[in-house]
Amino acid sequence: YYYLDLSDFENIERNYESAEGYTNTMRLQISLAVFFLLCTFLGISGTFWLRANSRRGEIGLRIAMGATPRSILKNFLTESFLLTTLAWFIGILIISQLVYHTGFGTSDYLGEYMQYIQNRAIPHFLIVSLITYIITLLIALLGTWIPARRAARIEPAVALRDE
Repeated sequence: YYYLDLSDFENIERNYESAEGYTNTMRLQISLAVFFLLCTFLGISGTFWLRANSRRGEIGLRIAMGATPRSILKNFLTESFLLTTLAWFIGILIISQLVYHTGFGTSDYLGEYMQYIQNRAIPHFLIVSLITYIITLLIALLGTWIPARRAARIEPAVALRDE
């Protein structure tokens, strides 16, 4: 036996992944996830921008009565938190029923590989759902914070004049 070529493991791994198409699949999945998060951010931002504009009179009146911009911002963020949590909870109920009825959560075919947490349906489902909830909540709060901050800075006289 003799060596024709010597290369490090990282090059071998990169060549293998490229030959098998893993890198293109990962790029596609990451691109779709970023696109989904961007669309979610823009949708939530637009929705709360419309809500803030339609409630300008209320916001101006609250500021005139002594409410701080921080309390107005807190109200918008609380509303966003509650809506996101409610939507996530309803989604979890629907998806868990789908997983149960399709048999996706059964572990009959895994055998010895059940020792790994990613192969156990319930912990995997819970971990992925929690990570998804946290990311979605962060995007929703950021998408709400931008228009709510703008609405909380409005002068009461300007807001009440438009009414």
